[in-house]
Amino acid sequence: MAGPVFPIELEREIFETTALMHRKTIPALLRVAHRVLLEPLLYRVLIIGSDDGVSNAVRRAMQTKPAGFFHKSVRHVAITTLRSQEDSYALLRLCTGLVSFSTLGYSFQPAILPILQKMTQMRKWSGHLNQLFGTPAAIDFTHPFFRAITHLDIFDTVTGNDMEAYVSLAAMSALTHLCLNGQVGEAFSWRVLDECAHLQVLVNMWEEEIDTHLARAIAANPPVSDKRFVVCLYYENYLKDWEVGARGAPIFGRRRTTLLSESAGGKSRRPVIGWTRPYTSANNRLQAVYY
Repeated sequence: MAGPVFPIELEREIFETTALMHRKTIPALLRVAHRVLLEPLLYRVLIIGSDDGVSNAVRRAMQTKPAGFFHKSVRHVAITTLRSQEDSYALLRLCTGLVSFSTLGYSFQPAILPILQKMTQMRKWSGHLNQLFGTPAAIDFTHPFFRAITHLDIFDTVTGNDMEAYVSLAAMSALTHLCLNGQVGEAFSWRVLDECAHLQVLVNMWEEEIDTHLARAIAANPPVSDKRFVVCLYYENYLKDWEVGARGAPIFGRRRTTLLSESAGGKSRRPVIGWTRPYTSANNRLQAVYY
């Protein structure tokens, strides 16, 4: 006699919740989830390196899965290294349903722009713009790729000579969160805050191991008095934080918005200096700031 069977909706909820909360259990769950399709969850977040198991599994899937599998399954991709640029192009041509994309440690050339343009669901991008467009002078925020981007994390340091290339930032009508690395000048900061109509946060990011004292000095004497300007340090693995955010934790968004709304309510009118993890010391307590 067959045992009791859960309703399919409840069974799907149980398996999918378990798979999302405990990703390493997915291979085992695949062996028992006969009525629920879990395999796409394995590909929801991809971090691609040159010689790791993930890269090999993705290559096999590209050769064996139906044409629409990657479009339906993959939502977040970070590429650190690949054996060839053509490998990355081939993968990204399939991942047209991407929501976020990071090119940490891997620089793409302008030839990828037509591929990115087809990713109409893309909301978050991080990487080097100079390489993406070929030269700083060629950077164009009116490009169709940027039309729906809300979160932009630019790894390039914006120097005085390059600032004119960023004049068109205001053309990104959906932009709400912008992260710039290194020194950000007063005139440039004011221009971005004034002209980007929907910008909620302008993050000035510094590397903790190198720039702590400089970041503290800027937070104490910021180039602008706008409460949307935030100085932030990252002191752990950027890719790890990116993955946590891609898997649903509020690393880049809700917590920062909450903190800034408290600031706007009058509790603090000064820019906040924060960490991507909560940080305390004997002399002060710095609230975590999330981009």
